[in-house]
Amino acid sequence: MKDLTSAVKEWVRQKGADLVRISSCDSLQGAPPGHRPQDLLPGAKSVVSFGLNALEGTFNTPVFHIYQLDYALLRHNSNQIAYETARFLEGHGFYGLMIPGTLPVDMTGKKGMFGEFSHRHAAMAAGLGEIGINQLLLTKEFGPRVWLGSIITTAPLEPDPPWEGRLCLKEECLQCVAACPAQALQADGSFNKNRCGKDNAHRLNLSGFLRHLKNILNEADREKRNKIVFGPDTWELYQSLAMGMIPGCSQCIAACPIGKKCR
Repeated sequence: MKDLTSAVKEWVRQKGADLVRISSCDSLQGAPPGHRPQDLLPGAKSVVSFGLNALEGTFNTPVFHIYQLDYALLRHNSNQIAYETARFLEGHGFYGLMIPGTLPVDMTGKKGMFGEFSHRHAAMAAGLGEIGINQLLLTKEFGPRVWLGSIITTAPLEPDPPWEGRLCLKEECLQCVAACPAQALQADGSFNKNRCGKDNAHRLNLSGFLRHLKNILNEADREKRNKIVFGPDTWELYQSLAMGMIPGCSQCIAACPIGKKCR
């Protein structure tokens, strides 16, 4: 499968990915039940992990709506590459399964906070980088400014060695910890997902929409209720939901010095 492995990698690069490596499904058996590659695609043998460089300017603009557009474009391009790669693999007689960049995910019991598959862990197993204190994959090329995509396949591709280096300086840096407005990141590596999501990363997504709806329903005064309904928060939520699941905070990414090239 050496020739197919090289062909897949070249295909992914030609489609616009900046990084691409491969892991064996055996290296991901530590994932929770239901979230292992074989749980999503019976007979899976390999995972193709790729990354798109998220421009540094995306995380340095003070205009949130421009950040939203850049984020949405990365998600679209990633999904397109994953689909085309899965189709390429099926053209060679092997199943290919593209994993969504964000939505859709199971909303019944997890409220959209836990995806079907961990792009980060697959990328680390493939040797693209390591997971830092900011809970994001860090690459030597771009730091955390990288959008990840994954394709699970039944093709027995040749795996790359897992990541063994050190990128996150942890207690020697902690710039992401200091930058987190929700204090969700801690120096010991612990992470409060709810604190991050509720008031920051997902303030303009489902949780923010539900709180906004609750405020409307709980307002007894008709005039005040109409001001909430037709106010700027409603329009902001509408735009964010129309654009897709876009985090409302990226301070930990902007603060990370790993892979920075601009000033």
